[in-house]
Amino acid sequence: MLGVTVFCVFILGTATALDGDVRLSGGSSQNGRVEVLHDGRWGSICLDGWDFNDALVVCKQLGFPWLNRDDWNYDGGNLTELVWLSNVQCKGSETRLDECANDGWTDHQCAETRRAAAVACMDQEEFKGSEL
Repeated sequence: MLGVTVFCVFILGTATALDGDVRLSGGSSQNGRVEVLHDGRWGSICLDGWDFNDALVVCKQLGFPWLNRDDWNYDGGNLTELVWLSNVQCKGSETRLDECANDGWTDHQCAETRRAAAVACMDQEEFKGSEL
């Protein structure tokens, strides 16, 4: 009698963050300090030069359709030890923050301000009910 052995292998997909991915820290899933992944490490973004278009790109990259109209530009508090970007200059049409012009990875002048960029994004339900 032949023995038959059956092996079942299940591969579960796990979300792995990639360079240029963004996340929000110190708030909720919709708002907080913006952090970006570079060289396998998360770091913050200097508030210098941060504007509406920069925040909009972050929200879109995170899957949110828009920004909170009254609270999109709030202070994210102190920067993390690692500061990746400064003077981010998005046009608003980019799909990822790392597509936007900036001073370059780790090039920043945030020693004095020490303030981090932050966003307040709107989910689909809030977006539908808002007056833009």
